Amino acid sequence: MNNITLKKYQQELVDKIFFKADEFLKSSDGVNFKKILFRAPTGSGKTVMMSGIIERLAFESEMNVSFVWISKGVLAEQSKESLEENIGGGGITMSFLEDILDNEIKENEVLFINWEQIFSKAGRDNPDKDIKKGDPINKFMKDNEYDRNLRKFCETAEGNGRKIVLIVDESHLNITSNTIQIIEEIIKPALQIDMTATPKNGGGYAFGDREGEYVDLQTVKDAQVIKKEVVINPDISEKDLKSEKSGDQIIFERALERRALLEALYKKEGSNIRPLVLVQLPNEGEKMSSLDKDKREWVEEFLDDRGFNYANKNLARWLTGDDKENLENIKKFDSQVDFLIFKQVVATGWDCPRAHILVKFRQTKSEIFEIQTVGRIMRMPEFKHYVAEDLNRAYVYANLEEIKIEEDALEYLKVRKAERIQEYENRDLPSVYLMRGEYNDLMLDYRRYFFVEFIEKIGGILDENEAKNNLMLLKKYKSADGSSLILDNKRLEEGIIIDSIVGNIDEERQDIIANEEDRVKIDDNDVERKFIVFLKKNCGEFQQARSFDKIRVALYQMFDKYLDSKDVDRTYVQKIVLKNAGFFQSIIQDSVKKYAKNRNKVAKQYKEIPKWNVPEEDYYAKNTIVGDYKRCAMHPAYISPKWKTEIGFIENYLEKNKGIVWWFKNGDARNEIYLGIPYVDEKGKSATFYPDFIACYEDGEMGIFDTKGGQTVVGIETKLKAEALQKYIKNNKQKKLFGGIVKSDTENSIWRINQEAVYDGEDGKWEDVN
Repeated sequence: MNNITLKKYQQELVDKIFFKADEFLKSSDGVNFKKILFRAPTGSGKTVMMSGIIERLAFESEMNVSFVWISKGVLAEQSKESLEENIGGGGITMSFLEDILDNEIKENEVLFINWEQIFSKAGRDNPDKDIKKGDPINKFMKDNEYDRNLRKFCETAEGNGRKIVLIVDESHLNITSNTIQIIEEIIKPALQIDMTATPKNGGGYAFGDREGEYVDLQTVKDAQVIKKEVVINPDISEKDLKSEKSGDQIIFERALERRALLEALYKKEGSNIRPLVLVQLPNEGEKMSSLDKDKREWVEEFLDDRGFNYANKNLARWLTGDDKENLENIKKFDSQVDFLIFKQVVATGWDCPRAHILVKFRQTKSEIFEIQTVGRIMRMPEFKHYVAEDLNRAYVYANLEEIKIEEDALEYLKVRKAERIQEYENRDLPSVYLMRGEYNDLMLDYRRYFFVEFIEKIGGILDENEAKNNLMLLKKYKSADGSSLILDNKRLEEGIIIDSIVGNIDEERQDIIANEEDRVKIDDNDVERKFIVFLKKNCGEFQQARSFDKIRVALYQMFDKYLDSKDVDRTYVQKIVLKNAGFFQSIIQDSVKKYAKNRNKVAKQYKEIPKWNVPEEDYYAKNTIVGDYKRCAMHPAYISPKWKTEIGFIENYLEKNKGIVWWFKNGDARNEIYLGIPYVDEKGKSATFYPDFIACYEDGEMGIFDTKGGQTVVGIETKLKAEALQKYIKNNKQKKLFGGIVKSDTENSIWRINQEAVYDGEDGKWEDVN
């Protein structure tokens, strides 16, 4: 893909879906078709991953394929723009219905359809808009003398031997009984891929709805693609609530303050990102109601009083139809637009990674937080988490009495804030955070090795200011046999056998070779295929499927930056490489060898945090409750009703032991703010263990406990964690640590601890915790 490096989980899912899709296409009988569920969390990069799947089906599958991509509303246009950016210019065509030529979807063509437009049916006798009744509104759904309609486009493609792959974007919104009719009676795909973060039940999927076949939320967080959590209405004080200010004014003032804080934190991190605040108007309908207009005017006046307006270019709007302003460069990190006023109907699927804060107003209908709305502020702009934890959170300021959070959004949203007690004294415990491992594949830092090898080969200088001179040196270059490179853009050719005769078909060995002069043009699509095959053959010891793209990126950037060839298309570069295969093969192979020699194949797996302390603040989910605890290091003390064993330990040991100064309930998510202890899991992989509790005693001792109940006392994972904890305690004697696995009787009233270096489950040495 064009200058895109997939994250580990993205590449894994692309691989899985590609191989399954290819398998299903090969077994397709033209009557029945299989469905794949492409399930990944909001913000995980589904469109980027789908681009990779389409590219691989187009160039690596033996099947002749066409694609139909259906989306809702403006998403069709946005999806087309994204795919053009990701895989455009390489033999894959992106089209709308009006762009279709010869009344057929061509090979490797992706047809984007606004589902709502083709679905509409007119007529009083058809209130349900059943596609079998009434007259279609969209001309591409009507029969006409020119055969310019969707049915004909699909029939012609199928008649010419192509298999249609249907991609349903946001399938949880788009798949209904009527849309199924259009799919089965008009499009008739050989394969259907449903993309969604929140699948509906009963999809009948052949792949994708079982564990291990999709990406979970924590994996995406660990890859630092999305923010760790969403916090609702932080910083609103008791003073605010008692003031004469309206709820709208309070949330807006706090949003302004938060935006300024985040901008300062970005600068401290050395980033030029200006955080964007999204202001969502009440969503009573697609058209602007009088209430909508009143609210919009109030927002514009409020912001104008503080210097944010359309004239200053720091305020933008995106409402319905053509009601847009100052959107041109809004996605740039340093865009001057600080606030965007928008409506829900244009929000789903829109992507602006610097969006960090969402302001929502009260509306007359019940307020439900859908994850698609929250997803607009979930992305990490630079695909990394920052030192300042505030930058790793998204923020929602909402003037709402009650928020109903859909089940799929619960994992994202944390609405309750607790702060560390003031009397806390730092204990500086060593902690670790597990970083994601890498495949044995080329990474983007390979490019530097390629650039250096190439420039040394031609005797140039690795400097963009020397691009013209480097190009002249390339043109003058001569190989060992004195031959020059072929740098023209003429067609690429290959031999073809003409008029050859096989006299005896049973003869064991017959070599039939094309005459040198008998050559035919290689189609641009085939040029791309041959180019990819060439790159894969030269990946050396690295995994081909995930490495060839790094070489491709290096080649393109070499021509763009250092050979004064920014305006040439990708096909030109591909032809140059294939015409001079020996020259480029030696550069690639030598640079890959040097990269392999210098690369540390065992990447650092742990980020060390030498001085861990109880976090100054933490946020908890809406379904937590406040516990009446005196010794908790966080105030208020939020607990989950699901913590049956943990609550028993809190109430029967931590709160009753008068020698305890404070205790902290450690988080169970993979997060740097929680105490992490390294260990090797039962699969032999590096992992992090987050013990349940840390307690500080009056005599200066620190206790680290992990509670177990029932069958969880035994088992290989418990054994590995228990022994890792004892090793951690031994290695940090100076911190006055003790602890271990703790278990209780059936009443959760008496607690016993195992502190053995070798853990033996129920048969080990257990003693009362004191």
